[in-house]
Amino acid sequence: MRTSTILLSAGEPKRPADSTASIFKRFSKTVVSGAAALLGAMALCVGGGTAYAASLEQPGEGVGIPLGMPFPEGVYFENTLSGGGWRGIDDHLAGLTVEIPFGLWSTPWTFFNGRIEVAIAAPSVIGTVPEALAPGASFAGRSYLDMYNPTIFVGMAWDLGDGLGISAWQGVWFPVNNELRLFGNDTWVSSQKLFVTYAPKGTGWSFTGNVTFAQTGNTLVPTVYNPTGYSPFGAKVLPDYLNYELALTKTIGKWELGIWAFGSADMSNALTNIATGRQSQFAIGPMVGYEFTGITTQFWVTRDVFTEGYFNTDGSRSYETRVWGRAIIPLWTAPVEMPLK
Repeated sequence: MRTSTILLSAGEPKRPADSTASIFKRFSKTVVSGAAALLGAMALCVGGGTAYAASLEQPGEGVGIPLGMPFPEGVYFENTLSGGGWRGIDDHLAGLTVEIPFGLWSTPWTFFNGRIEVAIAAPSVIGTVPEALAPGASFAGRSYLDMYNPTIFVGMAWDLGDGLGISAWQGVWFPVNNELRLFGNDTWVSSQKLFVTYAPKGTGWSFTGNVTFAQTGNTLVPTVYNPTGYSPFGAKVLPDYLNYELALTKTIGKWELGIWAFGSADMSNALTNIATGRQSQFAIGPMVGYEFTGITTQFWVTRDVFTEGYFNTDGSRSYETRVWGRAIIPLWTAPVEMPLK
């Protein structure tokens, strides 16, 4: 992430003081040259196919959560953990572990018969970038452990009857000022979500689908993608994106079995998809869940069956395999008033 290093030697012969203009000119040249070298290293990798573009929200992070139906009034905690390849870098050589602790407050308030709900999340990631991506580059051959972009969402959910529910959410992802700047995460993102849940009573079947459309902003500080700013407000590193998730499950006693799937697609051009064009993917896999007293657990495995614009450093197409786990815990639920006899 450092684009230049200036070494001063006390043994250098003295020379006349430079003007402010000449100092700025040399400094700018040094910064741009360093950035160009780093971008050049990335370009070599992109030549092999690697690109960094991806949704800021992890595709598949919310699959299977029945947010189309209003949750009973209360406070809920949910934690999703996943690990596997990293399709945005190299699904063979790079690894990505993501943890997303998520809090949901289903408020006592309604608006037009829709339950008002508030959700917050503070994800963290461990990403490993292989040395082969860019031999000798400072960002390669190492791991990153950082807090990901935190978020807050506000939504309304309607129970339409006969097991059908729908909800709409508006949220924002906050920028982070840590090493994830290298991947364009120092940006604001506005995100809109629409959920539909259909769970006919007495059948044990449940379907939940959702779609997310998000608009990314420009980066806030100079990074490898915009070392000199390029514009007064940084650069558009991450594209706008469309994510969607589908979950079909059958509950048998305390067990839950199903097929879950998700996909994502770039909806605009950005610095990270210039070389490959707009990227997209679709993944699917089986899931199993079990409900303990006071906690619901879910486990599933997904594999990309379609990718467009994602390639490994050796030029082969990237297909990410990922193992997931989730726990959902009701922290507090409002007491249910029993009718008087």
